[in-house]
Amino acid sequence: LAKTYKTRAGSVEAHGLIDLLQRTVFDYDKSKVKILEEKLQLLAQDREEIIKKLKDHGTKCIESYADKALKIGFVPGGCIPIVHGMCVKMIMDLNKIVGITSTKGFADDIFVNSILGVIVTPFMIVPVLSATMARSYIIVVGESYLDSLMCVVKQSTIDELKNNELMTKRIKNEIRKRKNKED
Repeated sequence: LAKTYKTRAGSVEAHGLIDLLQRTVFDYDKSKVKILEEKLQLLAQDREEIIKKLKDHGTKCIESYADKALKIGFVPGGCIPIVHGMCVKMIMDLNKIVGITSTKGFADDIFVNSILGVIVTPFMIVPVLSATMARSYIIVVGESYLDSLMCVVKQSTIDELKNNELMTKRIKNEIRKRKNKED
């Protein structure tokens, strides 16, 4: 209470002004930092929630392509170029989900760097295995790429995500880094 307050029942003496001034002057920086920390924590929680939603949407995209590959995979051998094309389109769609515009050339380049194709493609010729292998192939390529993509998204600011050239470079570096760990 800044000044004495008079009522019919009496008066209430002024109090707390000195304490308020001391806290305002001496504790200002501490309270400012505390408020900033709380806001940053809320932003981090929002960011994590957004990233989780992006990953969920990406997983649904991969499942959609995997279901299509299962149907196409019933044509042994003939499904190989179609499945490879689906992988390229899927990579472009995954980029689109996070807001990165990619060219077919970029997706082709990412896909060509996948050694998995060399290992799995021969199994897509076998009549009994072709459909299952086509579906599995799409899932493995998609999940591997999505993990790399999410890693890059987590490390990037909103402005950086809008820079397609920078994102392309980071995605390629992340894939190379993961590929080197596997070797």
